[in-house]
Parts: sequence; C-alpha cells; structure tokens
Amino acid sequence: MNKSPKEWSPITRRELDALVATQLTECNVDALTLFEKIRIEPKKVPSERKHVTDEIYAIAQIGNKVIYYDDTDDAFEVGAADEDGVLRNCGSGQFTLGQALIQIQSGGR
Repeated sequence: MNKSPKEWSPITRRELDALVATQLTECNVDALTLFEKIRIEPKKVPSERKHVTDEIYAIAQIGNKVIYYDDTDDAFEVGAADEDGVLRNCGSGQFTLGQALIQIQSGGR
C-alpha cells in the first residue's frame, strides 16, 4: 500500500488482490453477488487527471463503467472510459469497495 509521499510506489497486483479480498469480507451479500457478476481480471487502464496520464487497475465493469483502484488516493472509484478507453475526469470519492459497488449499481459517475 501507499506510504509517505517520498516513499510512494504504485500498488502491486498482489497488494491489490489482498486489498480486494479484505474489503470483500466487509461487504453484504448483495454487494458480493454483484461483484461476482461484474468482476473482471484486474487490468491496468489509462487514466488522465490534470493532463497527466497514468495507469490504474480496473477490477469490475458494467458497460463502459468500471470500478478501479486509485493508488494515489488509496481508494476505489467508479468511472466511465471515453471512446478511446481512457478514464478522464476521475472522481475522488475515496470509496471502499462496498461503496463503489453501490455507486456502480446505482449508475453513479
């Protein structure tokens, strides 16, 4: 996970898998069921924020909307990719995985 700004490094796939597993234990049955339906193999997707492009892990998808983990903010978020597949104007909701599942199910972002 993230450390102080001087020590910051991107989350690894192993760390992401552990984080997802931990947060899934805190989800209710409905959220778990939804996650099982929309989960994808975690993949890095391009993200643009303040004219800087980076890659973040997407872990679930409905249509063009994804739940992704923003390791800069150390939180999950919901976003929609543009036609070119880039997530732009990403929010900073700083959600837990359970909260992000509620957001994507309700059509958030």
